[in-house]
Amino acid sequence: MTEFPPLLSDSSAQYTRDVADPKVHEGSWRNAVAEDWRELELAPVDVCADHAAVLKAVEQNPDAFKFAAPELRNDKSFVLQAVRLHGTALQHASDALKQDRDIVMAAIAQDHVSIRYASEELRADHDAVVEAMRGGGHTLQHARSELNATAGVVVEASHTLNPEMWRVKVKRDWRKLAVAPANIRADLEILSSAVGDSWGAALEYASEELRSDRKLVLEAVSRNGLVVQYASAELRADLHVVYEAVRQTWKALEYAEEGPRADDKIVREAFMQNTNALQHRPSLERTGTSCFKQCNIVGCRLSLQILHFWKTKSLFFMLLSKTSYPSNLSRRR
Repeated sequence: MTEFPPLLSDSSAQYTRDVADPKVHEGSWRNAVAEDWRELELAPVDVCADHAAVLKAVEQNPDAFKFAAPELRNDKSFVLQAVRLHGTALQHASDALKQDRDIVMAAIAQDHVSIRYASEELRADHDAVVEAMRGGGHTLQHARSELNATAGVVVEASHTLNPEMWRVKVKRDWRKLAVAPANIRADLEILSSAVGDSWGAALEYASEELRSDRKLVLEAVSRNGLVVQYASAELRADLHVVYEAVRQTWKALEYAEEGPRADDKIVREAFMQNTNALQHRPSLERTGTSCFKQCNIVGCRLSLQILHFWKTKSLFFMLLSKTSYPSNLSRRR
């Protein structure tokens, strides 16, 4: 009775069929795969794990990567080589590498459609979607379906690629600067308009470079003194900038650097609004302020308190003089 070899599962068959036929030479498999990528499906394990053989197959068709050994599909350096040949080979990479930004961005650079095979997190990543749409050049509706990305991310990416759309968006609502891309928050024209519309509050979303723009910061603090806290350290040490901010509100003194907080003119301006402003003034020992100057400030504070007292007292007596008493009423009767 003829004995038959044991049956093999589908997963093991593709790697072990060559074992049943000892006439097959190892070198012939590599030659076969180099000529036809589909031969990789039947190739032995060592060929499916061979870097050169698999890359030859992937070069012909990205689907060949699904027949590569699992260790190759989980090898970052090898997967990078594969997606640079065909971006859509990302589809057959391990789940862990589909979450790798370097690999996904390399795949998108080769073929923008590759983003559809990335992890859910990277398909919702603004920068990744921008790169994918930059290579596509399609409508928003087409981009959403082709790239398998969420509608909100696709819209934001389109705005990044077309700054004019952001100009319109920010003009309608300056708060959109909070989610605007870096190039929009670095646009002086857009920020100047937003600062005017928001009474200075838009300075919070300006780029680091624009937070050092003296003209823009002066425009903002002249409307809302508290936004001086978003200015660069250099401008928070600028006497004129801080003075303009304090003119709007004495509370701006809290965000100034030590130099302006020790300036008599600025402190006096803040003090005239609220005596609590003195708590933000540096100590005499650190600033070297003369006792005479300090006494002037304290004396000014005392004078204001006395003035307030007399105003209150005068008002009391004025009201008292206009009050009718029961004794007067009884006399008239």
